[in-house]
Amino acid sequence: MIICLSSCDLLGPAPSLSHAAATSGCGPAGGPTIVILLSHDPIRSVPPSFPYVSVTIWQPVTAASLAGHTWSVDSTGAASAFYVTWPGRSQSGSSGSITITSVDSTNALAGVLDLQFPSRGVATQFKASWIAYSGGYCN
Repeated sequence: MIICLSSCDLLGPAPSLSHAAATSGCGPAGGPTIVILLSHDPIRSVPPSFPYVSVTIWQPVTAASLAGHTWSVDSTGAASAFYVTWPGRSQSGSSGSITITSVDSTNALAGVLDLQFPSRGVATQFKASWIAYSGGYCN
C-alpha cells in the first residue's frame, strides 16, 4: 500500500496508516452506516489505536452493495471523515472522496481514498477486513 501524508503541523509528523478495517456504524437517527478505519497498527477492535482516520458512509447500505461506488467527503457529502489524534481530539475532513472498488465474500472492502484535513492530506489504497461490532461503531 502506498500512503501519501503531508503537511506536518502541531499534531506532529504524519504517521503511516497502512492498516484498515471496516465495520457497521450508526447514523444520526440510529440508522445503519459503514465505517472504514485506517491506523498505523493492525486493527483488531474498534476504536483502533491512535492516531487513526475514520470515514463514515452516511447511507443505509450493506457492505456487499458498496463496490463500484464513490462518495464525496465534505460538509454536504454522503460521507464524512475524521483524523483522530487522541481521545476527544480530532479534525474533520474538509474535502475528498472514497471509492470502494471491490467487496469479497467476507465483506472485506478494497478501495482508494483521498482526503484533506486542516493539518494534512491522506491518500491511499486500502484493503479493510470486516470487524463485527455489536451495536455499530459511533465515533
